[in-house]
Amino acid sequence: MISSKLKYYFLQRKIKKLQKSEQHSTTIAKKKKIVSVGILTEEKFREKFDLRQMTTKMFHTKNPKIYSFRAYNKELEKSFKHFSEKDFNWKGEITETSFQSFLDEPFDLLICYFSEGNIMLKYAAQVSNATFKVGFTSINTNLFDLNIAVKLEEVDQFFFESRKYLTILGKLV
Repeated sequence: MISSKLKYYFLQRKIKKLQKSEQHSTTIAKKKKIVSVGILTEEKFREKFDLRQMTTKMFHTKNPKIYSFRAYNKELEKSFKHFSEKDFNWKGEITETSFQSFLDEPFDLLICYFSEGNIMLKYAAQVSNATFKVGFTSINTNLFDLNIAVKLEEVDQFFFESRKYLTILGKLV
């Protein structure tokens, strides 16, 4: 219980520290066309919507990689497609190597499709090496390069608006 509270405390502190010290990437990196796409989401959205197919269709990319958060359950088999709060130590550092390698991958676009209350996903989005990040305005406007103001259930609208603005920015091929 105490280690869980410490974990959340350290993650929140790291997010604030990273946001204060973060230097936004140069305009050269921002003008890079989108070829590789990563998706960071919650398990409930991964099961409800086919985010991989929507991404492929809307952004004309091949094989977007997806990683999702699911609450820890010892009966569930460990997977390289999911992470949980157990993949962070009490200091808020990531201990799962496959999840860390996903965050270290330099995606041209990271789609962050998750709800407001998940600090693990916020931290993951913050430390990701993705060049350009898209997410919901309701989460944190400083976390993403492009903020979309739609409801979580409006997945088609989210992808439509993302495509529209990425086309305007000249990022789509």
